[in-house]
Amino acid sequence: MLPALQASRPELVPALKGDSAIGGYRRSRLRNMLVATQMALSFVLLVAAGLVLRSLQQLQHMNPGFEREHAVEVSLDLGMQGYDVARGREFIRN
Repeated sequence: MLPALQASRPELVPALKGDSAIGGYRRSRLRNMLVATQMALSFVLLVAAGLVLRSLQQLQHMNPGFEREHAVEVSLDLGMQGYDVARGREFIRN
């Protein structure tokens, strides 16, 4: 955001004269540091995304320890069946 803000308020007179003021050097140096930081963070994010994708691919081929074809998933909403919290816990415990 900082380079965008600096670009929105240019100092026209020194820029048109071609003066290379120290302030311009500092701005250029700051801009270069921001670009380098952005590049480094982008690289880290790219590597992290690659590692996540690689882990997901390995998980697809991992043996979960049971046969997936014979697994059943059950979801119960005992409140819709008229159970209060205490009766619901007892039902699940039994």
